[in-house]
Amino acid sequence: MRNILSAPCLLPIPILDGGYILSSHKSGSTKAQEPAGSCDIPRRNCSSYDFHPSAHRLAPSHYYYTNKKEGDTVSLSCNSEKVSYTSYSGFAAPSDPYIVVDDILFTYDSCSHTNNHGIKNKCDNQTACNFVVTNTLVGSSCGNGGVGGLKIQYHCVREGAWTTWSDYGSCTRTCGGGYQTSTRTCTNPSRNYFGSDSTCRDNRDYKQRRCNTGTCPSM
Repeated sequence: MRNILSAPCLLPIPILDGGYILSSHKSGSTKAQEPAGSCDIPRRNCSSYDFHPSAHRLAPSHYYYTNKKEGDTVSLSCNSEKVSYTSYSGFAAPSDPYIVVDDILFTYDSCSHTNNHGIKNKCDNQTACNFVVTNTLVGSSCGNGGVGGLKIQYHCVREGAWTTWSDYGSCTRTCGGGYQTSTRTCTNPSRNYFGSDSTCRDNRDYKQRRCNTGTCPSM
């Protein structure tokens, strides 16, 4: 099987406030230059986005980006990661999908700042987060002498939860005591790329009961 991530491809990534950017696997790449047929991925003709390429080399399509200037209102959201699931008696529901801020880049003139503690503290573990871009919130040393620009990279975490138990299967023996097995999976809902199935981690995915415990007839 061909490793798509090793090909010189540019992948379309959604931006929350509309449009797409192209994520390159090569730092500084600003134009799609790829041999025909090198990727089985839809193309869009948009401007490129050169932002911490090493951070999204593993799974580019799972990251989100937003690009705003100082004074703008920013909305980060993981609502698109919400999926339906089935509740039942004793069901332990997973947490709502939540934001994890990976990187920021705040620039003004020749000054740039990448400390993400202000926005990260405000938005991490929230399903949605709104704020106004300020030099103080970013924790920048670039000063307030002009309008700075802010680029944010973040991802969404969705955890999985247990399905209901399946019906017990057939008995392993016809007499003398056997076992029947019932199973469940951590797919109600399924976790996304960044989830850890923490809701399911400490419990079994199968259970058994005895069956056909009668004495076997003598041969």
